[in-house]
Amino acid sequence: MTTEQTENPPPEKFQLPFAARVLPWIIALGIFLVYFFTLNHWVTLKSLPVVAKVADWDWHPATIAPLYFLLTYPLHWLAGNAQFVGLNLFSAICAALTLALLARSVTLLPQDRTPEQRQRELGKFALLNFPKAWLASVAAVLVCGLQLTFWEAAVVAGGEMLDLLLFAYVVRCLLEFRISQRERWLMKFALVYGLGVANNWAMSGFFPFFLTAFIWTKGRSFFNLRFLLRIIICGAIGLSLYLVLPLINSFSASTSQSIFETLKENLRFQKNYLTIPFVQFTVMRSHLFMIALTSLLPVLMIAIRWPADPGEISPAGTWVAAFMFRLMHLVFLGICLWVFFDPQFSARSLGFEIAPFLTFYYLTALSVGYFVGYVLVVFGRQPEQAWARSWGTFKIIHPIVLVVVWIAALAVPILLARKNLPLIRALNGDALPRYAKTMAESLPARGAVILSDDPLRLFLLRAFVARSSNVSENIFLDTSSLQSPSYHKFLHARHSTDFPPLASKEAVPPGELIFRLDTLAKSHPIFYLHPSFGYYFERFYATPHKLVYQFQIYPTNSLTAPPLSAAVLTENGAYWNSFAKELFPRLSALAKENSEARFINLYYSRALNYWGVESQKAKRLTEAGSAFRQAVALNPENVVAQINQQFNASLIQGEVRAVEQDDELEKKLGQYRDIQTAMNWNGPFDEPNFSLQLGEIFARGGNLRQSAQLFIRVLELVPNSFGARIGLAKTYIELQRADAALQLIAQLRNDSKTLSLNTNAELELLRVESLAYLAKNDFPTAEKILLTASQQKPDDETHLALLTQFYLDIGKYTNALDTVQKQLRVAPANPRALFTKAVLQMNLGQYALAAETLDQLLRLQPSNYNALLNRAIANLQSGKLDDAKRDYEILLEAVPPSTYQIYYGLAQVAEKKNDSRSGIKNYQLYLKYAPAGTPEYLDVQKRLKTLQTKK
Repeated sequence: MTTEQTENPPPEKFQLPFAARVLPWIIALGIFLVYFFTLNHWVTLKSLPVVAKVADWDWHPATIAPLYFLLTYPLHWLAGNAQFVGLNLFSAICAALTLALLARSVTLLPQDRTPEQRQRELGKFALLNFPKAWLASVAAVLVCGLQLTFWEAAVVAGGEMLDLLLFAYVVRCLLEFRISQRERWLMKFALVYGLGVANNWAMSGFFPFFLTAFIWTKGRSFFNLRFLLRIIICGAIGLSLYLVLPLINSFSASTSQSIFETLKENLRFQKNYLTIPFVQFTVMRSHLFMIALTSLLPVLMIAIRWPADPGEISPAGTWVAAFMFRLMHLVFLGICLWVFFDPQFSARSLGFEIAPFLTFYYLTALSVGYFVGYVLVVFGRQPEQAWARSWGTFKIIHPIVLVVVWIAALAVPILLARKNLPLIRALNGDALPRYAKTMAESLPARGAVILSDDPLRLFLLRAFVARSSNVSENIFLDTSSLQSPSYHKFLHARHSTDFPPLASKEAVPPGELIFRLDTLAKSHPIFYLHPSFGYYFERFYATPHKLVYQFQIYPTNSLTAPPLSAAVLTENGAYWNSFAKELFPRLSALAKENSEARFINLYYSRALNYWGVESQKAKRLTEAGSAFRQAVALNPENVVAQINQQFNASLIQGEVRAVEQDDELEKKLGQYRDIQTAMNWNGPFDEPNFSLQLGEIFARGGNLRQSAQLFIRVLELVPNSFGARIGLAKTYIELQRADAALQLIAQLRNDSKTLSLNTNAELELLRVESLAYLAKNDFPTAEKILLTASQQKPDDETHLALLTQFYLDIGKYTNALDTVQKQLRVAPANPRALFTKAVLQMNLGQYALAAETLDQLLRLQPSNYNALLNRAIANLQSGKLDDAKRDYEILLEAVPPSTYQIYYGLAQVAEKKNDSRSGIKNYQLYLKYAPAGTPEYLDVQKRLKTLQTKK
């Protein structure tokens, strides 16, 4: 078929019916008015990331959704609430246009798929072309437009509606081409589909379906080379949108990303969503199959033109076949209508937390329109041929079914509106503004530095400030981004005085961040928007003020924060009492249906748990119990509050009873990576066992002040806790408070009889005591303590091991070697002692002896790859190159290829053997896997350059 032929209208003059020409625009206007009057006039938690991009609060460069970026960019010039309303209005317009396309697409669906339809709809294009046909379009639009997920997306800012508009348009293009046979519709299809792919990852997921539909609709003429070239060009023009954001970012002074890096980030984002969501997240791949059953399967049914069965001559067989076709269509119609009430198998129930899946709802609505049209045609009209007309049972059933479908088509939208309108009002309610208002009221109007680990809370607060005054006079800092040099570049552009340029392009170390925050604290009050922990809390302590926490520098020489003053306790107590009376009942009720309220409840639950802990520390046990109880009620998954609540109950009874970890509790804690993550989501612990664990974790992480505070709190609750006392002593040593540590150790020795210390505890006490004297540079006393203990128990290898480690720590390798020899006389097959002996021999330059020791160890533990690596090093240093090479090659087969030390050893062997090619190869592999910037790394770079020059 030539272009000239296809661009002309069909030979038969065809006038589209009223339902296809005018009704879509009437419906679009009507549904737009619904969205206009239910429009959100501020922000929601879901819309905040979008709003942050448009308002320039988000420092990350825009890398995805280029079409949405371009269409909403003019809203950058609006201010305050006008910006928020403008973004929400844009979503409403996209939603109305999408529904207009849906109405038109329904009228363009072919009603000739079954023999019964073909007997009744005799027009060339088999369209709904009779007075009552409007019902199909109206039913499809209303059930789709009033579905909760669709309605939510239509009244708040978000790119989903623009994506769905593009999806709806390409569907319309295929249907328009079926009628007109004009190739310009296919060109539009390719162009808009390219735009959709560049803007939205989901369009790529639908590619196989659209390609199949495209070829099916076009037929054999699809394989015309000239036609394919035009389609490819149109698609490429649409896909060129991928380059828009990379080009814009390349001219931005606040980002250092290249064009290629921005493009790569967008492609990686789309790839991750297409390949990961149903594996990495909670939604299973089987869920997608369930969603497809009510969206893609009905569309597939519409696409098939079912033939008549000419071989069936039995009246009963004909009746059964006709009955089954009718029943199948009615069942599909019922299921599709049910989907819009969000049962367990709907897209909202199965995947809403990852994506709204509006395209699936759209396809289901399209199917509703088709099936309603099918009922109007088959059950509401009689064929012109007398022999084909309904008879018998069908003559009775048809009017009944027709009336039921009319009632359902009109009643379902009413029921959806009744069900979802209160939820939309709740979405637009005051729960979120009230949370933001409480935060804002506790902050200075200007000059403050406001921190949060959660960017969403910062955006929420900024949105409230913008709504109120249109001007932000505080500094908002996302602590999760503060190590990024790009973020500091962003901050410097906006607060040049407070954030001077960085001297390095490397990640900002915690020490410099604390210094910068310390500098800011001299001229600005500093606040945190939620409870937290980490290295900032080593320098500052937080004082609660309702929902925010003011940072203050610790008093000199004090490990703990001052107790909360009476004024602070009164202020916060009054707020949480009023919260319990007014807001708590409403939030609890809203959370049953509203996902926004559930998320706000997580915020309140964390804050309530924190307040409960502070109240408990202030010995307000009843108030603490009430806070813990409300925290659990708002977030039943707040396992930390549950633990605190159980412990609080024992305190109220006058006991100190630690919480036992049963299976249920372990399962709840198992949802988190570790207890720090559990605390980060839910607030602090105030229970002896968990506080002790956290104290040890903080000590290992270098958060020594917070570690000491936890140990001190445990000792307040359980004064005889050996773990807390020894942990606090070790923390004192790290904090260079050796005298305080020795004082604790002395107390422990005095109490050792009543504490009934086991062997491990006694050894730990010895070790910590020696460390305390080491910290005072009193080496003789430290050595004397360990020597005396080992002499008292000369056959106890554990005491000897402790003395060995002591000598190793202070660099007395000869003494350590003598001691480990004694240890091996007591326990000749002790693997740890053998390994220590080998390390000491290597430190003393006795590489051949070290290799022999490691031979002995490897006979005991053949798969000890650390010992094998050290034997390879010992053989290399003692000149046994072949033995060293053999050990390295065994390691290559056994350990991950990223173990860069192996390549360094192999390269050194090659250098000593004058094998430049192998040396170059292994040094290159070393540089590929080793951490950059270390002295060894720099040395390897020089060695590699030397070898390459020689070659």
